[in-house]
Amino acid sequence: MPGHEFTGVVTEAGPAVTRFTVGDPVAVGNIVDSCGECAMCRAGQENFCHAFPTLTYDGIDRHDGSTTLPAAGRQGRDAQPPRIHHRGDH
Repeated sequence: MPGHEFTGVVTEAGPAVTRFTVGDPVAVGNIVDSCGECAMCRAGQENFCHAFPTLTYDGIDRHDGSTTLPAAGRQGRDAQPPRIHHRGDH
């Protein structure tokens, strides 16, 4: 849902983490991927992607078809574990 973006600072990182270090600024946006090829994506307007952008919450990952993070309040057996998406990492 637009408006639920957030920012923070990395306070810990596990031994396998190579892309982030303690103190790095980080952010999570509402859109985590787009086709990157349509006119709107090329114009920097990924939120208007003609193929529909991949959303952070309850979106469909365009690379593996899995569901992105469950929407707030969705819990129980059908809740999926958190997925971390990095733009450009596939």
